Amino acid sequence: MAKIKISIVICLVLLMYASILIYGCATNTSTTPELNETYYPHTNGNRWVYSSTTQNNAQIRIGDITVPVSSEFTSSEEAIFDGTEELAGIGTSQLYKTWENGTLTGSTRVIANASGVKYYGNEGDVSTAETYTILVFPGGSWTASASPQTTATVIGKEPVTIGSTTYSDCYKVLYSYTSSEIFSYPPYNFSYNASVNSYVWFAKNVGAVKRMSTSTGSTTATGYSSVTLSVSNTTTQTLTSKNF
Repeated sequence: MAKIKISIVICLVLLMYASILIYGCATNTSTTPELNETYYPHTNGNRWVYSSTTQNNAQIRIGDITVPVSSEFTSSEEAIFDGTEELAGIGTSQLYKTWENGTLTGSTRVIANASGVKYYGNEGDVSTAETYTILVFPGGSWTASASPQTTATVIGKEPVTIGSTTYSDCYKVLYSYTSSEIFSYPPYNFSYNASVNSYVWFAKNVGAVKRMSTSTGSTTATGYSSVTLSVSNTTTQTLTSKNF
């Protein structure tokens, strides 16, 4: 009988010890930092230079004839936070200006803070409505844009190597949307479908170090004859230098 009691006590002790181990493992928090404002450095004057390559592939089908078309082009792109603009009822926005091959392509109003990063249209726009939510901290999934309906999702964390530089703490974010449209231009009727998936890798204290966007789409025209255009393209953009 004594042996049985001793065995029961030993079992209870082991169960208690096991429960402590399990509880400790369950409540142990990861040391991996959450997505936060350090992944989107936005000090005025911050400048990034990117190398961009786009590959286009298309097929044009007219009746029973199919013609393939492909092309590739490269460009140098630059982005800089340069100046501010006051938005009535909202606050002070920063101007995020972009260039492609030396030509100014945009000046977007951005407000970045501890809750996330949002776009409010372009410099000088009359409307001050929010147009895009690029990041929400600490991450997860959110609606980036209502038109077109764009969903953003933090996929996870992984290293990115560009040349001889490895960014070990990158958050990978997917932005995706689909769109379709039917319209007429007599005597033709058109239908259009497109799908876009864009991945952006954000590194701590650096910002976006890589972007990769893949889009597919098709347009069909019916009238005197049937014509279908199918297109797919992939653009890859990688960071080549920054000034901070």
